[in-house]
Amino acid sequence: MAYRKWIIGLTLLLSAAAPAEKASKPMSTIKVERLGSVSPFEKKDGWRKAEEIEPTPIVLWRGVDVAAAFYYQWESDGVRGKLQQKIASVDTRAKTWLKSVGTDFPLKFSGHAIADRDESALPAFDVEHLQVADLDGDGTDELILPRYQGGVDVYHMSKGKIFSWKSPTWEEKYYSNRVTAVQKAKAGGRESVYFTFSAKHDGDLKIPPEVEKAHASHPLESIVEVTGAGVRVIPLQGLPGVVTQIVGVGLLNRPGSNQIDELAVCARVEGKSETFFSRHSLAGALIGKVREIYAEVASYQRIDFSFLPQSNELFGVEESSECVVFVWPEKPVNWFKLVKLSPGGGFRFLGVVERKSGNPKILFRRGHDLIAIDPDGRCHRREGERSVPGKEGETVPWMVLTPTSELHSVDQVVLLEGDDDAVLVIENRDHGVRKLSLAEAREAAHKYLDPNYVERVERQFAVTFEHVYDERRIPDNFLGPNAATPLRTLEDIKRLLPDYYAHSSASLQEGLQGDLTVELMEPLDPGGAIAETKYRNIPEYKAWLASLQYDSSVRIRVFAGRGTLADHTLAGTQLYATTIQVKRAGDRLNIVAPLNRPEPTVVVTGFFLLSLS
Repeated sequence: MAYRKWIIGLTLLLSAAAPAEKASKPMSTIKVERLGSVSPFEKKDGWRKAEEIEPTPIVLWRGVDVAAAFYYQWESDGVRGKLQQKIASVDTRAKTWLKSVGTDFPLKFSGHAIADRDESALPAFDVEHLQVADLDGDGTDELILPRYQGGVDVYHMSKGKIFSWKSPTWEEKYYSNRVTAVQKAKAGGRESVYFTFSAKHDGDLKIPPEVEKAHASHPLESIVEVTGAGVRVIPLQGLPGVVTQIVGVGLLNRPGSNQIDELAVCARVEGKSETFFSRHSLAGALIGKVREIYAEVASYQRIDFSFLPQSNELFGVEESSECVVFVWPEKPVNWFKLVKLSPGGGFRFLGVVERKSGNPKILFRRGHDLIAIDPDGRCHRREGERSVPGKEGETVPWMVLTPTSELHSVDQVVLLEGDDDAVLVIENRDHGVRKLSLAEAREAAHKYLDPNYVERVERQFAVTFEHVYDERRIPDNFLGPNAATPLRTLEDIKRLLPDYYAHSSASLQEGLQGDLTVELMEPLDPGGAIAETKYRNIPEYKAWLASLQYDSSVRIRVFAGRGTLADHTLAGTQLYATTIQVKRAGDRLNIVAPLNRPEPTVVVTGFFLLSLS
């Protein structure tokens, strides 16, 4: 039941952060700015038509500040075989600025149906693998949109579309050409993005021999690089056959270098069952020898490598999060290591921590635990700014995320940029009414409810022999050795069948608690009212009802080895989903999040900029 009352408006409650040690400054202030309304919308008309707006923020950053915020929506027409996609600006300031520089926002894209494949339209661009990156190093991100059926478009904030690339022609009727993985790296002040495109047979249609022959010499998967210079395919040279699957792509930025120095590729090739590891220059030339990976890499899994700047190592996670991969490309032996995670699953990859310690670790979230695993397979726990290894085979948490209360859920955990391994934790609490104990419900009932009603309900659920004893309903597991002993009083039941007595009396008390609570809380239901014939001491009763209600809230905390760097609560709102965008620079942290704000009759979702400093 909806035992609550919306509180209109967004109330900000600030809690001072715990003092940080050493030179680190706490983010003791927060500023909340509404960027615009993007309420979720979904409408379906069978298979014929559908529309949807999902309020997931897309943010172009200028340094640590928001240059523009966007959202994505689509509309399909199954009869005409069309799908219209749109990326529209939500930031009103950005709309004015974009218009002044002539950039065509909102961006609109038309998908298309493919004959003989199915009746649904294919999207024009792949929103799942959309990227933002500062390609030219000017401090402002570009928007990078990979296309379905092969292609990439790049949009500059002031120049509009600057690159448009389409992959080599494939027969769309028979082959897909989609992104399967993406990597982003930063070196020398510029970012670059590397997409893995797959052009495998998609569907049940038999490929004509002439079509298959035309594509026989083409790799089925390829790496596409996006930089400030443009978009291009990197031809992987020196492999022992045509590439059929790129299992993983690692980017190496060597110590002291200001550029991406090498690509490290795990791949499978036609006609061979092995998985191969190779190093390549950005032009695609082979560096050193191709090596067969001696650890067993599942044929159905891919490896997601993290970018480690200024490092000779590669750290990766199998896409199922069942294994961790460590690679030392220049070591002659023992250069590839695969560590299986503890059974039970539930691991969610967050990033790499303690990069400067000489012993970096891969960080996972598992429930309320953060787990850091080193190349030896050991878990570490954080003690201040130190990391202490656990025993071999022991899964110890690096950090435990303790929810504020049982009413709070930990909805977002982000490892922040920086050298202090700071972790952003966002909790949600839904609105509601505090649960009453039986003693509280009885006390309130005697104060505020009609005495005749209270007396009748208490008789109905009284713990008496008549209410407890029913030989037809006593489960066999409660009878035990005293099954044949006659039961004539409540004391007999309590003495001879203590488990049954406890079970039955508890059920009666729960019934009493439930009935009294429903009656006490009825005015909080939609359309509920306080009738003078049912309630007493009404002014005091109203104040009591108000004291039980709690509002929705979002709690934002930042933890680092030196202590809690931020602790802020936003009351009267909720995080819409678990997708946020975050940018940190030093002691400044900006978060763009979709938040639900209650209005008098509806809940409005908006994009909010939460600035911590």
